[in-house]
This record gives sequence, C-alpha cells and structure tokens, in this order.
Amino acid sequence: VVVVVDAQERLMPFIDGVTTITKNIRKVIRGSQIFDIPIVVTEQYPQGLGQTIAPITELLTELHPFSKLSFDCFECQPFSDHLEQLGRRTLALSGVEAHICIYQTALSALRRGFSVLLLEDAIGARNAEARAVGLHAAHTAGAQPCHSEMLLYSLERQAGTPTFRRLLNIVKEES
Repeated sequence: VVVVVDAQERLMPFIDGVTTITKNIRKVIRGSQIFDIPIVVTEQYPQGLGQTIAPITELLTELHPFSKLSFDCFECQPFSDHLEQLGRRTLALSGVEAHICIYQTALSALRRGFSVLLLEDAIGARNAEARAVGLHAAHTAGAQPCHSEMLLYSLERQAGTPTFRRLLNIVKEES
C-alpha cells in the first residue's frame, strides 16, 4: 500500500525540496496505478492545513483522504480499519513530515507487523536536519530505506514489457 501522508496546501509550501518531493510522490502514485497497488491519503487537521495539494489529487479520481488529528496515522481508526480490509502487509510511506507523522506512523506500522518502506525521495520536512533525524530514527526501528524508482522497478522486474514502457514514460515525465 502506498501511503501519502499529509501533503497539504498550507504545509507543503514550507517543506524543504517541495518540488522534487511532489514530483516523486506523483511518480509513485502513477506507477502504483499501473500495478493496481492501493493508494491511501491522509490529511492532518484539514480545517487548518487545507486539502491535499492539486498535483496529487488530480491523479486520484476516487480520493477519500483520511482526516486525522493524531500524528500517527494508525491512531485514526478509519485509516487502520481500511488497511486491515486491504489485507496488504507492506506500506510504502511518502509525504510529510519525516520526523513527525512519517516517523510515528512507521513505528506504529512496525509494531503491527507491517513491513515499512520509506520512500526517501518522496518524504520531506521543513528542514533537512529534521528530515534526516526522522528517517534515521525510523531506520533504526526497522523501516527500510527505498527510492521511488527502486520501488516501481522492483514491481516491474524486467524491461521490454508493455508495463515497463508505461513505467519508463512516467519516470521520464515526472523527473
């Protein structure tokens, strides 16, 4: 399951490297759609931080973000219930902020027996230090570092297929 955490209108403009992070989240979403990988979106206090940014929502025709107040996405019961219904046991986390919601969600997922991939080129924070500390702490707890293209090409596994060509176009367009 690809999880896009809190990529919201009033938060993303303050994220260090926001343009690259947004492109990489888009790349992961578009690639995941080729492979029918479920995509889940969360929004932290949308009344204050706004909705998920347009470059992401325009890719998701049936967007039903999980609104939350807790930093740990799993403390939002509808989110937890939805993941259980999906029955998948690997989460690929993207979004913001690395040292807050990403970190706490990763820890909670690991405690619940999920494998956690941190899509590091699609994860941000307001500054590089907070991002680095959050990712390091999540790695220490057992989350695995990953890159958006690493994930997508791992799903594809070989060149020369029709899906490979589609994936290659996505990678080129979103780079």
